[in-house]
Amino acid sequence: MEKTNVKKIENMGLIACLLPVLTLVPTIFKIHLAPAVQSVWGVANVLFVIAGFVLTITALRMKKTRNAVNIIASCICLLWVLILLGIAVVVVVSNM
Repeated sequence: MEKTNVKKIENMGLIACLLPVLTLVPTIFKIHLAPAVQSVWGVANVLFVIAGFVLTITALRMKKTRNAVNIIASCICLLWVLILLGIAVVVVVSNM
């Protein structure tokens, strides 16, 4: 893969991992969102986490592109994936 394409994958993975943090902006400014907007935002967060995780793992698999930024981005994405899995487990257990 070309170096510019790999750099784009690295940057997109890092940005996708950090986008779910934007969910906190309305909370900080005490902005109330409509339920439909909250649902769309939640689905977007899940998609960003999955996309970021796939992109960072793709960048880490190539030995030439392993660097601190990729490792940190993959750790952030892994944290988000674990949070999402924890929420899913709580929902499944609470509905039993």
